[in-house]
Amino acid sequence: MSWLFSVSLIVLAFPVLSAWRWQLMLRAMDIKIKLWPLTKIIVGSWPISTITPSKIGDISRGYPIRKILPLSISAGNIILERIMDVGLLLLLSLIGAIAYGRFLIAIIAFIGLIAILFFFLLASKIEKIKLPINQAWREKFNNTFYCSKIIFNKPAILAGMILITAINWLGTFIQFYLIYLSIGTKLPLLFICLTLPLTLFIGILPLTIAGMGTRDSAIIYFFSGYASINSNLSAGIIYSLTSYWLLAVIGLPFVKYLTKELKQKDDI
Repeated sequence: MSWLFSVSLIVLAFPVLSAWRWQLMLRAMDIKIKLWPLTKIIVGSWPISTITPSKIGDISRGYPIRKILPLSISAGNIILERIMDVGLLLLLSLIGAIAYGRFLIAIIAFIGLIAILFFFLLASKIEKIKLPINQAWREKFNNTFYCSKIIFNKPAILAGMILITAINWLGTFIQFYLIYLSIGTKLPLLFICLTLPLTLFIGILPLTIAGMGTRDSAIIYFFSGYASINSNLSAGIIYSLTSYWLLAVIGLPFVKYLTKELKQKDDI
């Protein structure tokens, strides 16, 4: 039980890290909001994100700050966060796939990283691209890339966001290490760091609620050489319960903050 308690403490840090990354992103656009209001919004969005594929419910986070930042730009913020998460997972997946001889996965991860680099290149040149759409839709499209363009030109803030993203995922890897200890199985932490991203990336795909089933199957497959099927299935279930459903339940009282307008003068 002590291992599971440690896992729960790590999980509770995830919304704070997400709020901190969001705060840096907003600061890049000269918007200063305190950490606690952003944390409440993120915790409140967790129940919605849990039941939507790929956590697209995170877009609801933009509603409380809609008077400070247009919803189309907030949506772009969420996209940038997802790209950072997926980018780090793809990088570790590439390293892990090469290390363990899974070259098809290495090729897929490499293609994904190239696509992310293309996204940032597109963001930096977006204003020069002439699209055959009306002015209103062109403005929304540009707004979606607005944050990425700003971040691209502020390397210090970009580095800070990448560091927070890395800390967040390191917490996830340690979480998995402790989950396996709680069920009586000890796995090398380095193996988890290089292999788990493959399973988490599969879990991000918009196929099931909270990635359940797809991620569990991937865990059973990729961890089969180190733990039994029962242990891997148990680890996947515990991960889902702690990382998704625990925070979803905690977030229920905070959902009300998604319907309230966040006034910058009260929260800066």
